Amino acid sequence: MIIVGVSDETEEKLAAYVEAKGVRFPIIRAQGVLKKFGGRGYPTFATIGPDGKVAAGNRIPAKGLLAKLAKRSKVLPDLSSGHAAIRKSWKKRNYAIALSAIKAALAGQTMEKDRAVLEALQKSIDIRVAHKQATIEKLADGPNYYRATVECIAIKKQFAGLPVADLAATKLAAFAKDAAIQKAVKTGRSLAKLIGKYDASKHSGKKKLIAALEKFQHKYKGSNAADLANKRLDSLRR
Repeated sequence: MIIVGVSDETEEKLAAYVEAKGVRFPIIRAQGVLKKFGGRGYPTFATIGPDGKVAAGNRIPAKGLLAKLAKRSKVLPDLSSGHAAIRKSWKKRNYAIALSAIKAALAGQTMEKDRAVLEALQKSIDIRVAHKQATIEKLADGPNYYRATVECIAIKKQFAGLPVADLAATKLAAFAKDAAIQKAVKTGRSLAKLIGKYDASKHSGKKKLIAALEKFQHKYKGSNAADLANKRLDSLRR
């Protein structure tokens, strides 16, 4: 399953939203998407099946529907049975192992129909690596060191064996030696746990979250986490 956000807001508003919410899935800008999927307000949820058609519009999909769609989806495009290692490593997000297997397959006797798929997969990994490297370089300078830490840990695991994983490990080691950064990570983690504790889609949960964020903001005044809490409060009060 892939979660993608779509917005028709300006770059400035979108960037502020991503920072305030700590969004970790990609968001693209596109006009007219809300109307296309029958949305009547924000947020609008649309579940797109493997066939490209809307399986559930204007509502959060049921778990049963997601399970059904998952069975119909493919982890990879069609590859011949001789590429089991690539399938397995890709499914587990072991991109270094997948890349090595892809390069070996391309260097050997590979059927033409597989070659195009393998070249596309190799390009996809290259794009992912470049994106993750840019992400590290952007986040590593702060001020949201909690998010930077979470991203680096994930990159270190998924891209182990590739230079970008070494870069993530280097940044994590540097963070561990800096007391101020560790303090920022701790407060950021506390904020994430606090936000995850309440269901803001319900009136009672939203009310409790606002009260909790107000206390958090006061307790950690001057920190990046307090600033993020303030931005979340502004969005909840609108």
